[in-house]
Amino acid sequence: MFNSLRDIDLQQLKRKHARLYYFGLGFIQLKIDETWRLHFYSPELLAITEDTHNHRYNFESKILKGKLKNKLYRVDTRENDWQEFTHKITNESCNVEIEAPSLEIPCYSWLDKETVYKEGDSYTVNHNDFHRVEATNCITLLKRSEYTKEFAQVVLPKESEGICPFSKRVEEDKLWKIMEEMLI
Repeated sequence: MFNSLRDIDLQQLKRKHARLYYFGLGFIQLKIDETWRLHFYSPELLAITEDTHNHRYNFESKILKGKLKNKLYRVDTRENDWQEFTHKITNESCNVEIEAPSLEIPCYSWLDKETVYKEGDSYTVNHNDFHRVEATNCITLLKRSEYTKEFAQVVLPKESEGICPFSKRVEEDKLWKIMEEMLI
């Protein structure tokens, strides 16, 4: 698809893309088609939520600009008294038009591994991996697999409520401007 920033023609992508939106985990997602996405992590659009989460699909991500820290978490759901658990797993719908079924699984969660990736590096995430990403002034190219499940899951502290990553809208004109500035 794209090997470097020079390969990205934003004017062409404006004419032909599937969807563009601010994703509340801290990035702009330019959905090119059902398989490919560009993610733009800009300091102008900070995360409104940074919950540990998994995905509905496996993916590979290549860093085209900047660096990114991928944090993998361990999640333990062994049977125990709910009072003992520190977190809960809930369903998350990645579609604002579809409400995820109610789910609350008691669990423990802790950071297992952090890896920093720089320009030119790639990494993969399995749909069952729980992770979080930290990046600023970073552009990634993501290639996803087919869907493996209907809903992603989020790990929250047991007494908290999640924030939908789609709850903050940013106008497309502003998103295109931010992306254009990042490609310079």
